[in-house]
Amino acid sequence: MRFLQEADQGMRKRLLSLGVAVCAVGFLASPAGAAIVGITAATWDDPGVVNPGLANPIVNHTNLTSITAGTTYSVLTAATSAAAVDGGNLGGTLLFPVNESAPASGLAAVTDGLNATTGVANIGDGVNFFFGQNVDGANLFFVDYGGGDATLVRPIDGAGALIGDFTLNTLAGDLTQFAIMNRANGGIDPLRGLVFNTSDFIGTGALTGVEGIRLASAGLDVMAVGVAAVPEPSSLALVFLGFGVALLRRRAS
Repeated sequence: MRFLQEADQGMRKRLLSLGVAVCAVGFLASPAGAAIVGITAATWDDPGVVNPGLANPIVNHTNLTSITAGTTYSVLTAATSAAAVDGGNLGGTLLFPVNESAPASGLAAVTDGLNATTGVANIGDGVNFFFGQNVDGANLFFVDYGGGDATLVRPIDGAGALIGDFTLNTLAGDLTQFAIMNRANGGIDPLRGLVFNTSDFIGTGALTGVEGIRLASAGLDVMAVGVAAVPEPSSLALVFLGFGVALLRRRAS
């Protein structure tokens, strides 16, 4: 009997160590703030779109379900609203796939969830994108149609006000190609995108209270803006620990 009790105690310790190890590995796997990383691959929700990517142009509406930019982000949250400010433009040429109808407006095109197949060309000197939540420390992304353009990115609060003097300058080459789209009003061009962390903003003091970003670029054709995350790592640890507890209870019964 004593031998069995010692064995059970040893198993409990090993299971606890395993749970701690899983948690540690999960948190280490969570991407930290790093340099700007281009999007190199994506998955989509529409089974009717046959292998969209670098070889096959997208011709129908489809929504992003994951993006890969060094890390694969499978938890994506789109910007909830947008507003043109300081010479920004949401009234430019509408961009959409050849087999679809035009969106109602540029605003509708860029705030239609994770549909990265509709957008507006040449957003100009400032368009605010709101996430409807605090995104301090989060990874953010945006998608461009065409050749890629340098963009000034600035953090904003929930009211659309700029936060301090924080800025992030992205270059045309930072936007990497991950798909191509056959556009309704002519042309087959790339979808390009990038991911960055709010810790990449450069400015004075501490950056807090971020609820959106302002994009300014004469040539950026914005298709999607959002928050990118990986699944919560602690859930995996809970699965292991739950299995271990159930096993111990079964042995004790």
